[in-house]
Amino acid sequence: MEFLSLLKENNVKSAIATSAPRENVDFVMTEASILYPFDVIIDASNVSQAKPSPEIYLKTAQSLKTDPEKCIVFEDSRTGIESALNAGMKVVALTTSMTREELNHVHHVIDDFTEINLEILTNLM
Repeated sequence: MEFLSLLKENNVKSAIATSAPRENVDFVMTEASILYPFDVIIDASNVSQAKPSPEIYLKTAQSLKTDPEKCIVFEDSRTGIESALNAGMKVVALTTSMTREELNHVHHVIDDFTEINLEILTNLM
């Protein structure tokens, strides 16, 4: 939540791009008490191709009115990382399901969101 608040305070657009159905998104956000208003939420119903197709990320960038190369994606799955890279976006990978060594092809790796800040995001761009 601290990271999401930091983004909001600094007028950084944010989105959720998930292969899950919208009901799952709503459930998780409610259960986790995430009240942060994301600018865009793209779910499985908004795309015709699943990850690793870049469609979901390209559609999200379009909805944000932002060029894909100006987007930073936070991902924890192999197919999601591949999808974001295929979309031409920067990737910050979380080590929830892979080791740092397995993630050596992404732009930045974190164990959790306490390890990321605006300076790192700016440097990625």
